[in-house]
Amino acid sequence: MSEAERMAQAAITEVREALAELHASVAEVQAMTDREGRELRELSEQLSRRDEERADAARRGELGPQWQRLQRRIDLGETSVHAILTGKDESADADLLRATAMENTRSLAVMQEDELDDEDPTNETFAAVRQDQAELQALLAEIRSIPRSLD
Repeated sequence: MSEAERMAQAAITEVREALAELHASVAEVQAMTDREGRELRELSEQLSRRDEERADAARRGELGPQWQRLQRRIDLGETSVHAILTGKDESADADLLRATAMENTRSLAVMQEDELDDEDPTNETFAAVRQDQAELQALLAEIRSIPRSLD
């Protein structure tokens, strides 16, 4: 085999190895994409279930009269949760709901600050406030992630 043939064969081998690496990388990216797609669908389904649970509770009046009236409007297509929470819905019920949420958030922050001033910040009240705050933050994150197409 001539030197040129050996060089050509080496180049072909190198290209084949690079292609094999490329195919492995593509397969890895595809697997990651598939996995993340499944996770995104599962999260979307979970959020939809939670929103439907919230909507059912609102319809029954379990979340208060403002949510009940707002849910009727949501059901009629006049507003959306996103519009309510972002201020696009300027109705009195939506304003009151946002004001109540802000006040509750402030109250939690004040309670947390008060507890930090105590000598033992690990007491039960502090833990409860931290738990409430974490749940509120998680709920707000879920609400913010509701697709805007609900408008």
